[in-house]
Amino acid sequence: MKKIAVSVLFLMMLASLSIAEIERTLVDFGSYEQKIGQYLSREKQNLQNLVDKYKQEGIDLYREWFYSQENAQKLLDVWFDPTTWKIENWKVELVSSARFVPNIVDSYLLKVQSKRWGDVMGVRIKFPVNPFLSNAKILPPFRFTPYYLDGSPVDPEGDFSKQQFTDEEKVKNGILMNVLQVKRVSVWVSGRNYKHLVSVVLRNEDGVEEEYFLGPLFFQGWRRLAWENPNYIEQVNQRVLQRLPLYPRSLPFKEFAYFKIYKPQEEPGGDFVVYFKDVALSFDRAVVQEELDIDDEKYWQILSKQKIEYTKRALRKIIDQVELVELEKKRKAASQEKTQQ
Repeated sequence: MKKIAVSVLFLMMLASLSIAEIERTLVDFGSYEQKIGQYLSREKQNLQNLVDKYKQEGIDLYREWFYSQENAQKLLDVWFDPTTWKIENWKVELVSSARFVPNIVDSYLLKVQSKRWGDVMGVRIKFPVNPFLSNAKILPPFRFTPYYLDGSPVDPEGDFSKQQFTDEEKVKNGILMNVLQVKRVSVWVSGRNYKHLVSVVLRNEDGVEEEYFLGPLFFQGWRRLAWENPNYIEQVNQRVLQRLPLYPRSLPFKEFAYFKIYKPQEEPGGDFVVYFKDVALSFDRAVVQEELDIDDEKYWQILSKQKIEYTKRALRKIIDQVELVELEKKRKAASQEKTQQ
């Protein structure tokens, strides 16, 4: 009888058990630029190690990837320059119907000082004056990547060899690894009494964009706007339990893609200003385990090779952009010479 009572008590405890989700800051604009500098410093060393490795095999990596040393140097001057990643170099991408020259020129970002938070992201968007729907994306200069060139995760918590993390390590820079079910997405934002709507868009490990609507900016000052997952299940015994394949599959992750601002039809157009402090996620871990006794990546290098191929494609696109900018500068210089004559 005592055994039955204990079993019933155990089942009751199991039925009432719920998982306490983890909360992490996906990006904090007060420390964003400092963390980008740390990322670039480590990635630059990884690239140099890769160049040395290829050199021992008789291969010129720069020529292999970028067709010439000159192209490679142009790229390194852009990609590994922390100023390229600064908040001022984030982009405002207006919807096609709003892309008039004055609107494009007057839509940009600044790093500004808040008395409450210190450094925050300030955004100015110039929407068309005409009363119709419009929207704009607020994007980083380049995409955040989950892995370094050596195959290690950018988010330290994606490395199972370490179990304890400092508060600084818990503040990420655009990437959160090992994320399964999202319970909440929240943003500290400062409004100016406009009915414009704001959302945050994330990408998952498959590159699929997920938009989370936070609500209107019809208030003055700082508020923490949040999206709550209506399908989040607290009770463990009510969830669909599953095993996730591990290496060489990437851990499930969330990547910050962009903010999106929607201007309602009834709202006036023209200049609009908004400020962002951070983006935070509450979520469940996809995988919980102790330190593995075998370092998979050390022997197979599958993730590092995937990152190398991704980096090669991404950097070649940047080279094209650099060349187009240089060509446009030459056109402008040539036009000024003709005008002076």
